[in-house]
Amino acid sequence: MQKSRVAVVQCSSYDSEEVFTALREGVDLLGGVKFFAAPGETLLLKPNVLAGDPAEKGVCTHPAVLGAAARLFSPVVGRTGRVSYGDSSAGG
Repeated sequence: MQKSRVAVVQCSSYDSEEVFTALREGVDLLGGVKFFAAPGETLLLKPNVLAGDPAEKGVCTHPAVLGAAARLFSPVVGRTGRVSYGDSSAGG
């Protein structure tokens, strides 16, 4: 069985630039954006929506993280690909 790889990168705030930098560093540690996506692909970002609570409660993926992921991967998939997001929330 292949072991999972995990990258842990410190990020002290949800400032969009700080989150983007930390996310890019973590993805780079795992092989870089081209390990996860290629030109022309459709990439789905799943934010783990559990409830309609404010981001500060930490119930769902923070919007700054979702935005940073879209910003990081959009140039890779290019004009012929697409980065979208979707989820099936746990609540009604």
